[in-house]
Amino acid sequence: MPGTDVDNMPDFTGRSIDDGRLLLLDSLGCGAFGKHVYVVLNLCDGGDLFSAITERNLYFGNDALIKSVFLQILDAVHHCHTKGVYHRDLKPENIFCSKDGATMYIGDFGLATDKEITKDYGCGSKFYMSPECIGKEIVLGEFSNARSDIWSLGVVLTNLVSGRNPWDLAPSC
Repeated sequence: MPGTDVDNMPDFTGRSIDDGRLLLLDSLGCGAFGKHVYVVLNLCDGGDLFSAITERNLYFGNDALIKSVFLQILDAVHHCHTKGVYHRDLKPENIFCSKDGATMYIGDFGLATDKEITKDYGCGSKFYMSPECIGKEIVLGEFSNARSDIWSLGVVLTNLVSGRNPWDLAPSC
């Protein structure tokens, strides 16, 4: 179909090497309908990690579960980075989980890029942006999308452990 090239859609799916757990939302199929492309993904019956943390209180005080799910998230982000994909909007709302909260899936690659270095300030969600990504007080020139993803992971870990965000906006000094 004109304007759609389903066969050339990127494949961001991945699996952990050691135990076969799904780490990223797996594309079960895709196609085109008119000018629209669709992708069929796994059902994440546990909703997003934000709801699991704030509404269902699945992780507070459960260090073993926090460690297990955070390692899954780390593995998934590492997989993306080794494939040259940088998420740029890692946050609990973009991480999905199984009903019991034990299996994590990273989704919403709408802001993802294949460029490791960028000048694209303000990309992502403010609670999870690295100071250099905010770029309000000092302009550093280029910065690393990979390192900004890693910063976001630290904030996600803080969410898992404490059930809240550490700040409204990361200080840049």
